This record gives sequence, C-alpha cells and structure tokens, in this order.
Amino acid sequence: MDYNIISADGHVDLHWLPPNLFKENCAHRFRELMPYVRHDGQWVDNQGGDYGVAQGTGATKGRPYVAGYQKRMDDHERTNLYSDGKRRPGNPELRIKDQDLDGIQGEVLYGILGTTRYVNNPEVAEEMIRIYNQWVFTFQEKYPERFRPLAVIPTTSLDAMIRQIVNSRYKHCGVQICNDDIKVPLFYPDWNKMWELCVEYNLPVHFHTTVPKMDWSMINEEYKRPIIATWLGGFQFTAHKVISEMIFGQVLDRYPQLKVVFAESGIGWLPYFLDRMDLQWEEKYSDINLSAKPSEIWRRQCYCSFQMDEIGLQHLDIIGENNVMWANDFPHSEGTWPNSREFITKSMKNVDHDIKKKILYRNAMDLYGFSEYYTYDQTFEW
Repeated sequence: MDYNIISADGHVDLHWLPPNLFKENCAHRFRELMPYVRHDGQWVDNQGGDYGVAQGTGATKGRPYVAGYQKRMDDHERTNLYSDGKRRPGNPELRIKDQDLDGIQGEVLYGILGTTRYVNNPEVAEEMIRIYNQWVFTFQEKYPERFRPLAVIPTTSLDAMIRQIVNSRYKHCGVQICNDDIKVPLFYPDWNKMWELCVEYNLPVHFHTTVPKMDWSMINEEYKRPIIATWLGGFQFTAHKVISEMIFGQVLDRYPQLKVVFAESGIGWLPYFLDRMDLQWEEKYSDINLSAKPSEIWRRQCYCSFQMDEIGLQHLDIIGENNVMWANDFPHSEGTWPNSREFITKSMKNVDHDIKKKILYRNAMDLYGFSEYYTYDQTFEW
C-alpha cells in the first residue's frame, strides 16, 4: 500500500450503523431495550429514547440535513451523502470509495462517541458498546490496510472498562474514551488497572472531544445558533483538563510506555498551554515529582490530531513534529472531506516536506501499525 495521507480521526456514528444491529446481536434479555431505526427513519428505543435521524448530519445524534445551514454539509450533500439511502460511512466498500475521492489511503475509526450517555441503563450501554466493538472489527477485517478501528470503552464502572479492553486486545488498534463521561480524575487509583492493561496490550488511549448533552427543548429557537457557535469556538480546548491530569497526576510517569492521543483537539492552543504547564510546575508545583518538564513528558508520550490549524503548524518545535497527526474527520461537518487536499495545500504550504510527511501519514503509520502494509516511500506533492 502506498500511503500519502492517513486520516487519524474518522467516525462511524450510530446513525450510519445497520438499522437493527443492536437488536439482532444483543443478549436476549436486552432485546426490547436496544435502539433501532423506526419506520420513519428515527433511531429510538422502546423506553422513549431518541438517538437522532438515521443517515443524518452531526456526531452524537443524527440531525436532518438542511441546505444552507452549514457550508461543509452542503459540500457533503453534493455527493448525496445524506440522501442516497446507502449509509456509505457504515459500509466498508463505499467508505473506501469516499475516502479515495478525498485522496485518503488509511483511516483510524472512532466509534459511537457519547451515544450511550442517552441510555439510562448501564448494562444496556455496555451491551451496545460490546456489539459495536465486534461489528467495527468485522467492518475492517477485509481491509486492514485501510482501516484501524478503536474500541469504545464504557466509563460506567471499572469492571465494564476492563471487560471491553480484554475483549478488544487483539482486535483493535487502541481504546477510546469520551471526555465528557469521565467521572473521577484520571490519576485516581480507579484507573490504574486500565492503564496497566493498555500498556500490557500495547493499546494507545484516545480521548476525543464531544458535543455536550443538552436539552434543546428548554432553549428558545433564536438562541440555539449562538449557543452552538459559542461552544464550537472552544470545544477543542477541553482536552487541557485531561492532559493536565495525565501529566500532573503522574499517570504518564507511572506508565512511561503508555501512549495517549487527543483527537480533534487542534494544535494552535497547545504551545501556550505546554509553556503554561512548564511555568506552573517550575514556579509553584515542583513538589510534584515529575520525571521531566510537562512539555517534555507531552512530547515523550502524547499525540494530537487536527484538521485545519495554520497557527499550530507554525509552532511544531514546541508541540513536536512527531506528535501531530492530520485528519479529515469524515463524515463530520467539522472536517475537510471531500476537499481535504485543498485544505492541506493551503494550511501546510510553509511546512517542510519531510515534516509534512510525518504529519500526513508517517506518525499515524507508525503509531497504528499501517507500516505492516507499507510498500515504499514515494515522492508525492500534496
């Protein structure tokens, strides 16, 4: 396989999954509790749960496509992504065709992020995750050179986390946790068994920014757009709390082989934040016995992904050229599909060619094992 671009962050959301996936694959006692697609195209369950529109826009919940609502969605619909009835992101052959259209040869797959927060029964939520994890492994089985799936890890209990990690240890390229579902600080002993297993099985841990759960029925229509714009203007910064806990809480020092990835975090804010952590540690919290400066620990064990970030690309000396991976975020509207090469050309025009290769495919290739299928390093201009 000749890799020129690997997307380090793609999505298979609930609304792209087979309509009866959960009912057909769950334990019998959960059958009447599982979500499914109703006759009107809505993902629901029999307890009144609403999971959004099948083949819709958005991430956690599918929403109907509305022309003119968002430019990137209009770009998507020009390919009939929301209207052709084929659920293309949930079909491996059709997904490959869509990524070929965008010039992408490999992709890391994130799963049903945040969806289970709409499920009130933790056993049902874990069963949904188990079913998804098995399904996405089967999804990629024929095309391992194209797809690297992550296992979704529930945060409902330590036992649930451990069960899914053990089940996924030879099937997935890492585990993913929803930032918003973290109940206790990551340096508490509650998490130690998880870190130990991830090191033992060589599973990088992924934290992905997500949309907060909101009750839109309580918000006036005229305020919805400003509220969404306000949140989206800074949602990537929420990764700072996880980074701080992993470094100042000495998790990364206790587990120096652990790799941690922050997906869709962006990179432009990181130089200031890393510098701020260094300053805080040196001047106020040097009694926290770290093995190195926080910024050095970051470069030793952490990675991040971005779509468009010209500011961050000017400060790779601080963030680390080996720590940054590009992504098209397909099929989300925050991403660059199907025009990724245009965005890459514009945002990376001043990046050294060898560094560009690291960001666009080499860092992801090494972290996720795509190198197993790599044939040769060809000259390619993006």
